[in-house]
Amino acid sequence: MNTSQKSTRAGLAGFVLLLSAAVLGNGSSAAGATGPTTDVVSQQGQQGSAASSDGVPSASHVFVIVGENTSLREVTRRAAPYLAGVLRGRTARLHGYRAVRHSSSTGDYIEMTSGQSIACERNDSNPVNPDTDRSICHQKVDNIFHQLQSRHISWADWQESMPHPCAFYDDGANWAGDVYGAHHNPAIYYDDIEGNRYVEDFGNPPRTVCLHHDLPMGSTAPDNTQRFDRVLASGRVPRFNYVVPNDCENGHDLCGSRTGVRQFDRFLRREVPKIMASPAWNRRSLINVTWDEQGDATPRDRRVGSVWIGTHVRPGDYRGRWNHASLLRTVEDAFGLPRLAQARPAPPVSAIWR
Repeated sequence: MNTSQKSTRAGLAGFVLLLSAAVLGNGSSAAGATGPTTDVVSQQGQQGSAASSDGVPSASHVFVIVGENTSLREVTRRAAPYLAGVLRGRTARLHGYRAVRHSSSTGDYIEMTSGQSIACERNDSNPVNPDTDRSICHQKVDNIFHQLQSRHISWADWQESMPHPCAFYDDGANWAGDVYGAHHNPAIYYDDIEGNRYVEDFGNPPRTVCLHHDLPMGSTAPDNTQRFDRVLASGRVPRFNYVVPNDCENGHDLCGSRTGVRQFDRFLRREVPKIMASPAWNRRSLINVTWDEQGDATPRDRRVGSVWIGTHVRPGDYRGRWNHASLLRTVEDAFGLPRLAQARPAPPVSAIWR
């Protein structure tokens, strides 16, 4: 995607700041593995340590960071020196984790967040037709965002370079380094998130869920994640954070680089230390880095990378058969939520925990 239809940007900065303040106030078969223990940056706000039936410990905060179009064998020390090099001894790496069969990006994002997808999502349809403003692809199904909302657990779907909260249309251009793709934003595909309203406090007017939880990471300037970074520094970050870089930083498009893998690795080098330095980071915090689908150079190899970081993660290389529904199942277990759709029979990520 070299150019995209522009959404209105004017007059939204102050509005977004108010929205961020409103939603973020809650802040509140495997091979053997060896490696050093992950450091604890902060223990503030530590949650209980009860484990699910799969052995997944409860989590205080979870950060799922999604990269684009990369098969596992492309994630090498040379291509990804930070994730595959600097962090290698502190991560659990899943070998055998597969993307959705016969699907493009959107189907994978939907699978990660609801455990199923429909044909228009697997075909990368946007939720709304930009020419007619008519809805063309959406579902009335339960999803991780609605599950958290129903349990009053704070969450945000963070989208880099999104021009305003809950944006339905693509925006930006490669030459500007600010490409936002609506089809990489799963929250806007769910009827119980987009357009749904809820009463946050007694006596206050209803709030639109999507506008208060589907948030830009920063401005539309290149590599700008200042709003997300500010919330991290304050410690008022939601408990669940679904983080999607723009189409330059997630490796989807080559924006002045020879390899998209390196572009995404630079994003991780910049943002992962900020997450781990946040007052919200503690013994029960987790980071997961997962790619949506296989690379263009390896179209038949659906084995994508999935990497876990946290104090209660046992570093090493693990082999099995997992998929995006396994990721959903693990996040649901970490928050004590029921398992949705294909997350119920999906192989759990269970062997990586201390």
